[in-house]
Amino acid sequence: MLQPVLTLLDNALAKHGETDSTLDNSGLLALAQGYARAVTPEQRDQLAAGIATRLSVDEAGVILRAAAAVRTAVPGIVLHAKANGDTTAEIARELDMTDSYVRRIAREHRLVSWRLDLYDSEAGPGWQPYEAGDDIIPATRTEPDLAEHILAVAGQGPREHRARVLIWNGTDEQPDTAAIYTHKQSPTT
Repeated sequence: MLQPVLTLLDNALAKHGETDSTLDNSGLLALAQGYARAVTPEQRDQLAAGIATRLSVDEAGVILRAAAAVRTAVPGIVLHAKANGDTTAEIARELDMTDSYVRRIAREHRLVSWRLDLYDSEAGPGWQPYEAGDDIIPATRTEPDLAEHILAVAGQGPREHRARVLIWNGTDEQPDTAAIYTHKQSPTT
């Protein structure tokens, strides 16, 4: 479960002109492991005092931005881990959360896959795939909300051709007939 986090950190470092050696030099993995082993507030305070003298402002900024991105991504991280067969207890342990909090995240969000098709487009006659992906839907949003968002950001294709968005529960694309929601739209231009 640590690998996706490191990929996010690598991407954050790249966006800010940092290199992989900065991540290695900052000892981020050792820091995270030390923090996990520190069970008392005093131990965590000692750890913090030690890194305060070793991290530059730039390195700390990258780590803080990465931490903020990870916090925002937690629902997706939890749902993808569950889809990959990880148990609630395993996820909670890795993310340093309680089982009940992980269950709440899973209850308040859904992982769905989707596909945007165009009709009689450059891709060929009939319905042809245009884009596909997966998304996290919080309990406050619906499949129609997601379909409208997909169409809004999809670009010129849906404006010039009939379009449909199919949405399935889970990460795997399924037969069209198994879609939990289908939205069709006529060309808008």
